[in-house]
Amino acid sequence: ELRIMITKIYKFIFAICVVCGMASCSDFFDQESEHVIFAEENHLDNSNDSIYSVIGVLNKLQAIADRTVLLGEVRGDLVDITATANSDLRDMSLFDMGDDNRYNQPRDYYAIINNCNYFIENVDTAMKNNRNEYIFMREYTAIKAIRAWTYLQLVLNYGSVPFVTKPILSKLEAEQNFPKYDLQAICQYFINDLMPLTDRWANEYPQYGNIRDLRDGASRLLFFPVNVVLGDLNLWLASITGSKATYQEAAMRYYKYISQRNGDNSSYPIGMSYYAWESGSSTWDSTWGIISGDWSDEEYGPNTELITIIAGDSIRAEGNYSELRNLFYSREENDYHVSIVPSENLFDLYESQDNCVVGASGTTYSYAPKDLTRHRSGDLRLYYSYDEGERTDRLTG
Repeated sequence: ELRIMITKIYKFIFAICVVCGMASCSDFFDQESEHVIFAEENHLDNSNDSIYSVIGVLNKLQAIADRTVLLGEVRGDLVDITATANSDLRDMSLFDMGDDNRYNQPRDYYAIINNCNYFIENVDTAMKNNRNEYIFMREYTAIKAIRAWTYLQLVLNYGSVPFVTKPILSKLEAEQNFPKYDLQAICQYFINDLMPLTDRWANEYPQYGNIRDLRDGASRLLFFPVNVVLGDLNLWLASITGSKATYQEAAMRYYKYISQRNGDNSSYPIGMSYYAWESGSSTWDSTWGIISGDWSDEEYGPNTELITIIAGDSIRAEGNYSELRNLFYSREENDYHVSIVPSENLFDLYESQDNCVVGASGTTYSYAPKDLTRHRSGDLRLYYSYDEGERTDRLTG
């Protein structure tokens, strides 16, 4: 699950790369201006330039954060669109997105890619400090992983896409005939691109200290783990080729992330919150009631179960503010008009699960009964996260 942290990221502007504009999904590189601003010395060989450039990439990621969730969920079978949803969401759910749809903006992906290409092209990866340690390899690896992930999202949404690995810094460069890569070609290219980095840099991240709610070095959550990206790339590639070895490689990459995320042979953090049930204690039902446990949003610390977050603005007027809460939840900010609701498929999926409670001795097991009311059967996260009620206005009825 990709969670969007609604917090205001620091405001650095990466002004060296020109962002490519696109008028439609058929024209990915339609430059809006012939004026190009770039540094006379393009090499990123000091820490300030490096950090500002990385922050520029993270800033561009904000634009596709909501879209990544919506394109995955709204076109799936686990949610439904309500009558109050905007027309763009409705068209998305019908797989009928025109060029004017707010969620159909391929240029936002290429803005990320172009910034990544510029950084990769110009950062001095050979530079070392006085302890003979590479200075910029963490950033270099992180940016390569972001570029691979972004290309994967782009090709999954648009099919065959223009492929470019060099920064575009002029209108003339943007008018080239770029080769088209499909999903298989994208996966194979970036598997080859990232694999040489895994032995040394797979678990290394840029260290930017505490940033707002990102405490105790958890700024690593702003980046995409190389092994997770490689797992996704291999899994999609295997779905096309049917290769058993590629499926196994995907599983191995996920395993390496889980087992090495906090150092070699370390455990992956697992939350202990839970719900259990007992007989005869419910105020709603004469038989069964929930007695313990809780789920809540995770803190953004180093021991969180979260994998990656895309930080956004905390104020709607400042640009990349996430609207997901106002789309998925009924709240005062959206006049209690929810746009996206769970589908019957989701209810059936959750309630078909077996909820097993292990006794204190570790030798006894209890299974929740089926067909309890208020979603108390099956996967009890549904009970925690979903509730439906109504309020009648006294004046209007």
